[in-house]
Amino acid sequence: MLGLRDGTELPVALQKSLSDFDHEVVGDFQFCPFTPHKAGVMQAGCLAKVSNYQIKEREQH
Repeated sequence: MLGLRDGTELPVALQKSLSDFDHEVVGDFQFCPFTPHKAGVMQAGCLAKVSNYQIKEREQH
């Protein structure tokens, strides 16, 4: 599980889509960790690069 540090720069379209649970985003993300990987614990970091992303409405079940 990955978590972005507050203040991480994101494309505006992603900021809007990631602020709710109605959308999902798939793409190529280069994650730079600030904390070591630990099973079952969120790893904090930022995104160095975002490309080829698509925003989709999440299917309601």
